Amino acid sequence: MKSHEKFDSVRSFGFRAPRVPANFNFLLEVTETGDRCEAVCTDISEDGLAAEVTRPLAPKTPVTMSMLLPGDATPLHIQGTVEYSQDLHCGLTFVYSSTEEKKQVQEFIRSIS
Repeated sequence: MKSHEKFDSVRSFGFRAPRVPANFNFLLEVTETGDRCEAVCTDISEDGLAAEVTRPLAPKTPVTMSMLLPGDATPLHIQGTVEYSQDLHCGLTFVYSSTEEKKQVQEFIRSIS
């Protein structure tokens, strides 16, 4: 088992966690090229988020999301992949590297629900 697999964002029983409307800026970096673009989160769940981006991104692209969640003092850097992309809208799936990362996202979602 790869180290990140046990924290994978897709639930084993086949559906995703509920989405919560959100509105915050974050930085998106393409892993392979280092290209960066600004993004705005439009909704979030413990599985990932939907965003408006400044340039189109191809599905399956590995990315890093650098987020300063509202109310937090320390940026959170979460690996992920582009799940879907249409024009300047995309869906990003989280690939957690630790239970702490997932816990921070869950706490943020509870705070805005």
